Amino acid sequence: GQLTPLVAQQRPSDGPLAMSDLRSASIELALHLGIAPSVYDAAAETMGELAAVLSVISIDHGTRRSEHPIRSPGAALRSYARLTQEGRFNLAGMLCALRRRASSHPLPAYVRSRP
Repeated sequence: GQLTPLVAQQRPSDGPLAMSDLRSASIELALHLGIAPSVYDAAAETMGELAAVLSVISIDHGTRRSEHPIRSPGAALRSYARLTQEGRFNLAGMLCALRRRASSHPLPAYVRSRP
């Protein structure tokens, strides 16, 4: 499948996609959403890199929802990190909800797999 420009720009070669590629693309997306680098770094430290990457993707999608859009992406990511510290963050549930919403609203290109 094709990679989106966001990930492709961060990717140094045509080799396997590395976590560092996803992290770089996620940081770029976070900046686009207005999430401060310190907020992203704190979330990644608390939640782990993969959870932070997936959270930013979910937040991005949430900002474009017609019902109850996420209006403060930085606050949302801080909230996810706090819930993680408290042992109450449900990453699988968040991803399932994202998938359910995607069935009626298209996902951003970087989330969809392309043939």
